[in-house]
Amino acid sequence: MSKLYIDIGGTYLRSELLKNGKIFKEKVSSHTISLNNYLEDKLKTCPDIRKIGISFAGQTNHGKILSSPNIAISEYNIKKYIEKKYHVSLKIDNDINCALLAEKEYSKAENMALLY
Repeated sequence: MSKLYIDIGGTYLRSELLKNGKIFKEKVSSHTISLNNYLEDKLKTCPDIRKIGISFAGQTNHGKILSSPNIAISEYNIKKYIEKKYHVSLKIDNDINCALLAEKEYSKAENMALLY
């Protein structure tokens, strides 16, 4: 089972594919490809992906993209669309929320605040 992690920022879409104990990294301009096309390309070339995590530079709510200032989106309810079509688990959240959760997990802090 492979896992795909994506960080979508203002300039780049960076991803890490964890497959067979190896990490494959990729960086593409977030202005040259839509998120949907990127995900579908990855899922077609690596059909054993079962989990996808996305850190998104825009507003999200329960798997839906509410605003997308940096990357083209053709399907705003991305979680529902990808999970139904490809039978994978997809989690997407705002990049600031993801940064806070990652820092909290890494530091093992009981309480934390992030100022942006």
